[in-house]
Amino acid sequence: MLNTASSGSSLYGDVPIQRIERDIQALNLHALMHLNANLERYGRMLCGLPPNPMYL
Repeated sequence: MLNTASSGSSLYGDVPIQRIERDIQALNLHALMHLNANLERYGRMLCGLPPNPMYL
């Protein structure tokens, strides 16, 4: 919401809000943030199976 309110000036690389927005997007794309994938890995480990991560 804050990025939207800062309009087109947030597109410049030297504006701090642009960096914050990219950091938040990167965090949302990280594998640890996806609950279903993590629950599947946890369940496999509880059953004695290898976790088989998809990102390796």
